[in-house]
Amino acid sequence: MQNVGSDFQINMLKSCDKITTFAIIMGKSEKYGILFVCLGNICRSPAAQAVMQRIIEERNLSDIVVDSAGISSYHQGDLPDQRMRIHARRRGLDLTHRSRQVKADDFELFDLIVAMDDSNYDRLRRLAFTQEEADKVVRIADYFRQFTTYDCIPDPYYGGAEGFEIVLDLLDDACHSIADSIAKHKLE
Repeated sequence: MQNVGSDFQINMLKSCDKITTFAIIMGKSEKYGILFVCLGNICRSPAAQAVMQRIIEERNLSDIVVDSAGISSYHQGDLPDQRMRIHARRRGLDLTHRSRQVKADDFELFDLIVAMDDSNYDRLRRLAFTQEEADKVVRIADYFRQFTTYDCIPDPYYGGAEGFEIVLDLLDDACHSIADSIAKHKLE
């Protein structure tokens, strides 16, 4: 990841939002940034962030920083969906992230932008300013190992309890694969 310069940090401080802290962290060292993105940033992407954070801690991968965001601003500032928080808590995950919308700066700050489904993937690639930024956007389904019959992380918002459980299973599978891919890439 590129080192964030002081002019960029000053501009980020003026925005006074959550991404400010992240920009400062990224600017002080060479961290690898991963951003998980779904539609509203209240179910799938904050869960992905928590799953990945747990894997980072378990594997002592302190040079990876994770965040999540939504394509829309419908739920800006909200905690994740209560049902997702309950199911995540049963697995030892605490979802405290506040929803935010994807910003132009995200394409500069993050090395990997992981879309939960094809609609998110297409929207993110259209939001990118350059081909290099667009190339950072990937489909999470590309990282499934155990759940190869799935082509996305299905949105559990309008479904029942089983939807939240399958989302967490899929995320666990994909996030382990992402961590393996990053570790392998470092060794090359």
